[in-house]
Amino acid sequence: MVEHSGGVGTIAVIRECKNKWERRCSITPTEVAILTKQGVRVLVQPSTTRCFTDDEFQEAGAIL
Repeated sequence: MVEHSGGVGTIAVIRECKNKWERRCSITPTEVAILTKQGVRVLVQPSTTRCFTDDEFQEAGAIL
């Protein structure tokens, strides 16, 4: 769990923009679900090239 000043923090994931063919992602929807259940706010920048869809992240509890 991520804590900041005695409270739960926020994680932000930027879209993959280094290479146009990049599909990797630093966090999976499954991991987002685990973190959000612990009270961590997860922000995900929308992406059309990521290996997971924006919908998958939203369903797991992320904020797009």
